[in-house]
Parts: sequence; C-alpha cells; structure tokens
Amino acid sequence: MRDVTAADIRSFLNTMQERVEAAKDELITMDAVMGDGDLGLTMSASFTAAVAAVNESPSDEIGGTFVTAGMAVAKAAPSTMGTLLATGLMRAGKALAGRKIFDSKGVAAFFAGMADGIHHRGKAELGDKTVLDVVAPVAERAKELAAEGAGIEKTVAALVEEADAAFERTTTMVAKRGRLAYHGEKSGGVPDPGATVATYIVRALKETVEAVSAEAD
Repeated sequence: MRDVTAADIRSFLNTMQERVEAAKDELITMDAVMGDGDLGLTMSASFTAAVAAVNESPSDEIGGTFVTAGMAVAKAAPSTMGTLLATGLMRAGKALAGRKIFDSKGVAAFFAGMADGIHHRGKAELGDKTVLDVVAPVAERAKELAAEGAGIEKTVAALVEEADAAFERTTTMVAKRGRLAYHGEKSGGVPDPGATVATYIVRALKETVEAVSAEAD
C-alpha cells in the first residue's frame, strides 16, 4: 500500500461531502425531532465549502489541508455544529502541521485534535450526548492503536467499530448540551445528530484508506 497523502485527504473530504449530501434529508429529519432541523443543510454547506477550498488551494501538507478546510467551514456554516466542526478541523490541522504522510499516528493526531477543538469550543463533557461522545472514544482508541504500531488499514477498521459502539452508547444518554437538552429525559433513546455525523467521518476515512490500498492490488 502506498502512503496516504494530502491528495487523499482531499478525497476524504470529497467523500464526506458526498456522504452528507446523500444523507441530507435524513439528517434534517433526525435533527427536527428535537432540534431546529437544519443539520443536513449545515453539513452539506460545510463540506461543500471545505472541498472547494482545498481544491482551490491544494497543499502537499496534511495539516495545512485540514486547516484550510476548517477555515472554509467556519465561513460557510457559522452555526453551532458548523463551528464545532470548523474548530475541530483546524485543531486537527495544527496537530498535523508539517506532515506529508498520513499514517496511524497521523490518524491519532487528527482525532485528538478534533476532540480537543470540539471540547474547547463547545464546552461539552463526555456523557453530555454530543458529537464529542463519539469523537473522544475514537481518539483514545486511535492513540492506543498508534502506540501498538498498528498500520493505518487496521487502525481505521477498528475505529469504525469504536465509533459505532460509541454512537450506540450516546443513544441511551440524556442530553445535557445543545437543543436536545431542552427536552430533558425525553432525549434518552433519541439519536444525537452530531454523533451521527461523527460516525460518517470515521467511515469516510476508512473508505479513503481502502481506496488507497486498492490501488496497489
């Protein structure tokens, strides 16, 4: 398998754009249950802007690519989730500054930066039933895998499992942040839309790595 480069990160962002566009109506419906119903539109605008920005000013650096994407999201989608995503991408980009190869350690740095940015901007804690409840466990698992010396293919496959398990846990939580929190105990059993998007990110990254691997076959 060849190295995963900044060009592949641009492909990852494009895959995310396609994924959220396909799921836009589903995200709107999910968000409308106890929110304002705009998440599908917000995520579509976010990743459309991110893809346009990184393609307009392509970089051979992983970190610079994510920072550019985050800045574009901040301008295109200044809503709560858009701001969290933008901050997460920019923090991840800073954590990956100067890197031209995206390996398992890079994956760990990416999710650690995402979790840090989301926590810093949103002030949520684990158990509050937010996007952080998926991103943080994924970041911790990625750190463990990197320390074990796992390859990137094994890493992203394991992270999809971690993300799915974390998402299932969030469903039973009672929301303490965001619009879901307005509904108190009624939020228990309702999927968190932001946590859903987090699972999309992990799956899109796995698809990207699989595509790179397939080129060598």
